[in-house]
Amino acid sequence: MSDRTVAVAVIAGLLVAKLLLASQVGLLADEAYYRCWADAPALGYYDQPPMIAWLLTPLASSSSTVLLRLPALVCGALAALVLLPFATVPTRWAAAWACPALFGLTFAATPDAPLLFGWCLALAGALAGGPWWLAAGLGAGIAFLSKYTGLAVLPLAIAAAGPTDWRTPWPWAGLGLFAVLIAPNITWNATHDGVSFTFQLHEGLVHANAPGLGGALTLALDQLGVVGPVLVLAAAAGVVFAPRPWDRPTRVLVATSLGTLLVFVIASLFAPPEAHWPAPAWIGLLLLLARSGPRVSRAAEVGLTLAAASTAFLALAALGVMWSPPAFRDRFAEGALLVDGMRSWALPAASEGPRDPTPVFAERYQEVAFLRTAGLPAWRMATCGRPDEFTRADSPPREEALFVRPRRSGPLTCIGDDWEIVDGPHDLDGIDAEGRRVARWQVFTVRPVVP
Repeated sequence: MSDRTVAVAVIAGLLVAKLLLASQVGLLADEAYYRCWADAPALGYYDQPPMIAWLLTPLASSSSTVLLRLPALVCGALAALVLLPFATVPTRWAAAWACPALFGLTFAATPDAPLLFGWCLALAGALAGGPWWLAAGLGAGIAFLSKYTGLAVLPLAIAAAGPTDWRTPWPWAGLGLFAVLIAPNITWNATHDGVSFTFQLHEGLVHANAPGLGGALTLALDQLGVVGPVLVLAAAAGVVFAPRPWDRPTRVLVATSLGTLLVFVIASLFAPPEAHWPAPAWIGLLLLLARSGPRVSRAAEVGLTLAAASTAFLALAALGVMWSPPAFRDRFAEGALLVDGMRSWALPAASEGPRDPTPVFAERYQEVAFLRTAGLPAWRMATCGRPDEFTRADSPPREEALFVRPRRSGPLTCIGDDWEIVDGPHDLDGIDAEGRRVARWQVFTVRPVVP
């Protein structure tokens, strides 16, 4: 059996493992949030570009966590496959997709999965060159329409390819295709006060609490966690020991990786970073490891093995097979428990006869997303927390309603002058099948203030 065949089998095995895991753990809050976007397909949204909503739209009526995660799972498998022909050691490249960052981000129904697929397709087109630059433009467009991080891959790849490519029309044709693909989202932003661009700018570059050098240190430590320290060192060795002068593929892989990492390092000085944001930067470095010679092979193989072991541990922990920090396991369980608890509050009792469910307001988008995904009428209290897609797009009812919030939120100060509390708080405990208290909420009855 050839190495390439084994690599395809590894990629298929990872897909099967994700399918099994997807059937056993509940939706995350962000997955439920993006599922709600699919009810109203658009060219843009408050927080992110629209690709994840487009992928979920055909599945919006499904309550199956497997089906809702299927686009992310397929994106992950395709991302690994499109770059497989460029790996000198195919099994090493396939194994890279078992590291926590790539496995996790192509498991959940979030924008990261199509971002990684688009990024990989863009890299494949750039590595192949010639007319394949059009595929690079297509991939970059998919990446950008998934997360604005995707803006980086095509310019960096073109810059690294060199004058031989620049003198042909193909990279510029790919750039033109990219511009055509992203134009509708840019137009949407232009007609919606640039809300998506502004949100991302404040999220990643202009923050009230700039962390300075501490942010860069946090980012570095996070990468050691999501990729693995040995694998990080192996990737660094792959760059250092790559034959000089660097050939065209090495230039493209290093430029798209280190250039993107540099952007996030700079951004981390001005806004608190999140561990998964630089994930696309690891694509080029991990593929470089799959092209490296014997000088880094042992470090690469040890790093990949340890990373895969970390992923297996996290998967078993999510399933409850082994101990894990409660905050990790509970994230997959709280949605179903919240919905079950709120049904008894919002739906009429049998003795009441038929009536519409009671509207529910929530302090955070997470609770709204879980409730809406389950078919309960829910809205964000606009005066609570930062704006999001729910507060931007919705027209909530003006009638007596329920209000739910996490009990740990502290003093209730955000309801505002338009609403008054008439009952509560009442505790709602989320108790799982093992008798563990997963989460606690407070439920109030509120009504609009009549002028």
